[in-house]
Amino acid sequence: MDFNFIIKIIVGILIAVAFYYIIIYLVKRFPTKESKLRFCPKCGSQKISANSKSFALIGMGSPEYYCHNCELKSVLFPIAKDEAELKKIQKKLKGKK
Repeated sequence: MDFNFIIKIIVGILIAVAFYYIIIYLVKRFPTKESKLRFCPKCGSQKISANSKSFALIGMGSPEYYCHNCELKSVLFPIAKDEAELKKIQKKLKGKK
């Protein structure tokens, strides 16, 4: 094989990896309005984070979320329509305890 061809492949892979990490950084740095209204279905907490490794493994589909409050792990963390609905849901979940 030609040495230049191998160098081009390696450079291409490095660029693809760099873009992947840039996209992951931007997704975490600038959350969407939708992600700001996501909550834990068990306790209502908004202290949740997406597992970026599961995000990469399932091909940019739904990431697995983790609640830091009750330690629930799931891909099914609902999103409230607005702040008022979120407050109602959180109040209802706190009343169940």
